Amino acid sequence: MYVIIIFMPKTSSFTDISSYYTEDSILAKDLDIDSVDSIKIWRLSYKPSTLSEANECFTSCGAVLLPSNFSLGSNHTVSELVEPVRVGLLKKWQTGQLDNLTKTKDYVAYNMTERHMRTIAYPDVCKNLTEIITLQKSLLPFIKTIAGDTETEISTDSDEGTVVNLQVFTDQVKESTSQQHGAHSDRVDTTAVVTLENIGPHGDLVFIDNYAESCEDLGLDQHQDFNHNLKEILKTKPQSIRFRVHKTTPGTIVIVRTDRDIHFITSKSSDDVLSNITPDERIRLQNNSQILGRGIINMAFETKHCREVDRISKEIESKYSFLAAHQDYNDFFTKLNDALEDAGLEKEMKEAVRGAIITRVSAQDLYGEN
Repeated sequence: MYVIIIFMPKTSSFTDISSYYTEDSILAKDLDIDSVDSIKIWRLSYKPSTLSEANECFTSCGAVLLPSNFSLGSNHTVSELVEPVRVGLLKKWQTGQLDNLTKTKDYVAYNMTERHMRTIAYPDVCKNLTEIITLQKSLLPFIKTIAGDTETEISTDSDEGTVVNLQVFTDQVKESTSQQHGAHSDRVDTTAVVTLENIGPHGDLVFIDNYAESCEDLGLDQHQDFNHNLKEILKTKPQSIRFRVHKTTPGTIVIVRTDRDIHFITSKSSDDVLSNITPDERIRLQNNSQILGRGIINMAFETKHCREVDRISKEIESKYSFLAAHQDYNDFFTKLNDALEDAGLEKEMKEAVRGAIITRVSAQDLYGEN
C-alpha cells in the first residue's frame, strides 16, 4: 500500500487547463490505483460552440469534447451525423450481426496492463461496417480544422486504423466481473472517440500528463511495467503528473491526441452496468444473455508529422527485422534499443519512433487474429 498526496500544486511543466477542465477529487481505486486514498483529477467540462473554440481547446489541452448539438458547418450537428450510425450499430449488436466480427481479448499487454474486452479490427470495419468509414470521411474536414493541420488524413494502418471496442457483460453472473483497456499510447496521433453506449459509472478515458517525463526523471522505461512506474511516481513525486478524465457519452465526440501521453480506460464492472441499466436499455443493448455495457468507435487520423514518424519506424523495422524474429520480451527491447542507437536519430524523433514501434506491436496483439 502506498500513500497518494491529494494536493498537487501547479508546476511550470503543466499547461493551464483551468479554462477547460474542472478540478475534482475521487477515490484512487476509481482510477484503478491500488490505494484507499483520494486523488486529485481534472474533468473535461468545456463545450465549444464553434470550430475555432474547439481548435483552441484541442491546441491547449490535446483534447476537446464536441457535444451532440455542436454545429459542423451549416448543414449538420454532431448528433445528425453520429446518431444514424450509432443506432444502426446498436441494432446490429442486438440482432447478432456483429458476432462474427468481434474478437475476445483477455491477456496482459507489453507493459503489464490488462486487456479484457472485445474488438472489431480495422480490416473488418472497412469490409463490413462501411457506415463507420463514411462517417469518418464526413468528419475529416472538421478534424483538420480542430487539429490545426490541413494535412491530417484518415489512417489506413492495418493495425491502428479505425476500430470498435466493446465491453460486454452477461446478465447471469453470480459475482461481479470487470473489463478494461489498460494503459497505453497509440501510434496514430489524433483519435475521435464516438460513443455507442456507456451504462453506469467508470469506462472513462484518462490521460496522465507528464508521465513520460516523470519516468525519465526516475530512470524508468515509460513503455514497460506501467503499474510499477506509476507506483514509483506517486510515491516519490506525485506532483509531477496530472490525471485528466474524459467521460465518454453517447451522442458526443471526444477528440484527443493519443500518441503523446499515456492513457487508459477505467475498468467497468458488471455491477456498474447491471445496477444502472434501465429496462429500455436492456432491450436495446442485449444480445441473448450478453449486454453491451460500453462501446466506442475509435476513429484514427494522422497528421503529417505522425506519418513521418511512421515512415522512419517502418524503415527501422524492415532493416533490422527484430519484430518478426523476437520471441523473448527482454530480447525484443534489447534489439529495439540497439537498432535505435544505430539509427542515429535526434532524441525527440528517437522517442517518437520507439513509441511507434512498441505501440504497433501492442496493436497487433489487440486487433490481430490471435
